[in-house]
Amino acid sequence: MTTCASRLLSGLALGPGVLAEICWLQVPRLQAALARCPSAERRLLRLLGAEEAALCLGRARPAEGIAARLAAKAAFLRLLLHREQDGERGGVARPHPGRRLLYPLVEVVRRESGQPELRLGGELQQRTEWAGIGDLHLSLTHDRQVAGALVVACCRS
Repeated sequence: MTTCASRLLSGLALGPGVLAEICWLQVPRLQAALARCPSAERRLLRLLGAEEAALCLGRARPAEGIAARLAAKAAFLRLLLHREQDGERGGVARPHPGRRLLYPLVEVVRRESGQPELRLGGELQQRTEWAGIGDLHLSLTHDRQVAGALVVACCRS
């Protein structure tokens, strides 16, 4: 269901202090899972923040928006994990719970301009600062077949 480009481009260094991660989700597989299991939607919505859920469920095709947001969360968490494990931080990875437990702490929200942005909650904000990640940039895309997210991070050395 999820294809993260990290297998090909994990922590792609775009230049000094810039990392990127991209993730894609197949929308029909998400739709099939929602249709197959009555409790799937409820469990899936626990991964989204209230603002995200309201935005997605208010659309004609909610699965596309949900998939794009899940892709953004996966891409960010993979980028953070990569940054925490790299040698620039002493090569010591900090212990962390499973990524799915962290999904609700990453929210995709809209700026007034309509541009998507990541809002981090709880321990993720601290971990991001500890990992030397400064500015985060997000791009989302989706259609009926696939949804994707690109997260670019400007890192301090």
